[in-house]
Amino acid sequence: MKKIKIFAEDIKTADISYFDYAKNKIDNYKDYPICKVGNKIVDLREKIEKDKEVEFLDISYKWGNRTYTKTLSLVFAMALNRLYPQIEADLNHYIGAGLYIDFANRQGLRIEEIEKIKKEMDDIIAANYEIKTYTVSKNEAIEIFKDKNPEIIRLLSTIEEDIDVGICQCQELIDINYSILAPTTGYISSYKLMNYYPGLLLISPNIKNNFDASNYKEMPKLAKVFQDSTDHYKLLGLNKLADINEKILSGQAKKIMQISDAIFTKKIMDIASKIHNDKDIKMVLISGPTSSGKTTFTGKLKIYLEALGYSTIMISMDDYFVDREKTPLDKNGEFDFESPYAVDLDLFNKDMYRLLNQEKIYKREFDFLTGLGMYKDEEIVPDGHTIIMIEGIHALNPLISKLIPEKNKYKVYISALNQVNLDSHNRVSTTDGRLIRRSVRDHNFRGYSIEETFKMWDNIGKAEEKYIFPFQEKADALISSSLPYESAVLKKHIVPMLETIEEDSEYYSEARNVLETLKYVVSIDDDKLVSSESLLREFIGD
Repeated sequence: MKKIKIFAEDIKTADISYFDYAKNKIDNYKDYPICKVGNKIVDLREKIEKDKEVEFLDISYKWGNRTYTKTLSLVFAMALNRLYPQIEADLNHYIGAGLYIDFANRQGLRIEEIEKIKKEMDDIIAANYEIKTYTVSKNEAIEIFKDKNPEIIRLLSTIEEDIDVGICQCQELIDINYSILAPTTGYISSYKLMNYYPGLLLISPNIKNNFDASNYKEMPKLAKVFQDSTDHYKLLGLNKLADINEKILSGQAKKIMQISDAIFTKKIMDIASKIHNDKDIKMVLISGPTSSGKTTFTGKLKIYLEALGYSTIMISMDDYFVDREKTPLDKNGEFDFESPYAVDLDLFNKDMYRLLNQEKIYKREFDFLTGLGMYKDEEIVPDGHTIIMIEGIHALNPLISKLIPEKNKYKVYISALNQVNLDSHNRVSTTDGRLIRRSVRDHNFRGYSIEETFKMWDNIGKAEEKYIFPFQEKADALISSSLPYESAVLKKHIVPMLETIEEDSEYYSEARNVLETLKYVVSIDDDKLVSSESLLREFIGD
């Protein structure tokens, strides 16, 4: 749970790697799978740069955790291939602290098979095998994987330019690689392989389980929405990047968009129908992390409810902020606008109860310049056919609606749960997908540079972990707003922005990480193909 710094004067031997240095100089060196040199995240296999401050990072740091979990995935793939080479596994997505894995054409693994895989993984870790990484040209990669991995060949064949392709190799296993791996399999210290029918969960120690892999909290609602979306997109042939690329290249981009938009619209219509069928529901509370498409979702749901005969009242929680001087402070003594206590909870609850009771209230507004809230001379008058709609990061927190009976509330959690992976062993981060959305929107509508968005991103993530994610399982409906075609559309917007980040920037490695994924995406360059009703319009504009 720490970082270790070294300086050039500590290095007596020339031409050694960070890995060599760590083995000889750092106790428990396997706790540190990656290092940071200046502002740049560096593979431990690289040669030490002189006159640069170095920090060895453990799994409590984002990059340390990424490297650990990616290396653990490699160990799993290696064990499965050794024992059951005929079984095709998809390393799909994270459900809390666990990476969900399912299997092609199978209902699940037997207990004995899972136990054998676990033992084989333990043996691979104990053997401390060297993991080699290198890059080759696209054509060289096609030659390497010819007759070995048709899925990778399909993906590479959709890329016109001769890109550099990352390769990892450990004993007999050779695979494509998009990220940094630990130098050896022995860097894995703890994990849990858990049956999660019809697949498995590969659980690593991280912040979500207090760095204890045995401490897994099941998230059945999130698991179900992931499974339903994955199954649906698999059925349509839209869950692997090679599938998407091939369809775009064959002129089916518009069709992909229409199908994807229709799926999202159907989800909203289903929610509207459920609300309509329960006459007790008077209030809809909508939450989700940044760049999940809450604005578009809320607007569409409002229309569908009105089509069913309801009137709607939209309430912004921001208008119920406490006066600036009463805002709680964070640990650095700065205003914590993300805290639920930045909202006047008592006032908000009383106004919401009055609306529920069909009493009129006056519209409240918060002036962000003066830092003061006030009521306007504008009445809000509900009736027996009114649905009150509240959207905000704290909407699912019970504190926000403690005066409202549960039977009168319908709670919605929305997030961009990515369903399109690069290939079977390499997933695309849901968080990275939201970061791309946020960066494009900030640039288009808020005048922020991408570095300004990156600067905010860590704090946004911390607030989400603290104030949003703990309540997602409380929702009556979880919905994914991820669209299979969105990376193809957003690529032309985000790549030039990412390429402006120089090597001396503290966000350089993050930018390179996103670019490494996007180079495999076939771009849809004509924004006119995107429907005016598409959720993506929230980010790219009209």
